[in-house]
Amino acid sequence: MAKNTQCGWILLFFSLQGWVGAQTTSALLRSIRAEQSGSRAEVVIGLDQAVKFEAHYLRSPDRFYVDLFKSHSFTGGYEVRLAEPKTVVTQIRVGTLQAGVSRVVMDLTGPVEFSVTADGGQLRVSLRLTGGALPPPPAQAQPAPAPPRPQSRTFQPGPAPARTPP
Repeated sequence: MAKNTQCGWILLFFSLQGWVGAQTTSALLRSIRAEQSGSRAEVVIGLDQAVKFEAHYLRSPDRFYVDLFKSHSFTGGYEVRLAEPKTVVTQIRVGTLQAGVSRVVMDLTGPVEFSVTADGGQLRVSLRLTGGALPPPPAQAQPAPAPPRPQSRTFQPGPAPARTPP
């Protein structure tokens, strides 16, 4: 009986070592940087090591996301602040899809063509609005229209209506 218990503890020890080892080998999501100009945007996702990833584009509303396998971030979910103007990407969110899979979601102003290239621990997402058209500029506050000016009219009575005998 003691031999089986000892064997069980050894298996548990090696299982835990494998689990801890798997946890420490996941890539750390270190940075996300976005640059936009006209109808183009480039988002650079920085990790401390290369990872497998999948990238997908979705419509209604337009968005693009990258799943990063065997990765994590210390803060869990968060938003990335973007500089103005936000011509292609309006918002970037980071979260955990499931254990060991981080997801980076980019909200877009319209449909895009895209490419993703990996260089070590860096993923470069290039986005271009299709048709090269820029989204409409943000609405600017229009001054309130001036109230109508009263118009002066001269009233002249017309001839009295004719009376018909009863």
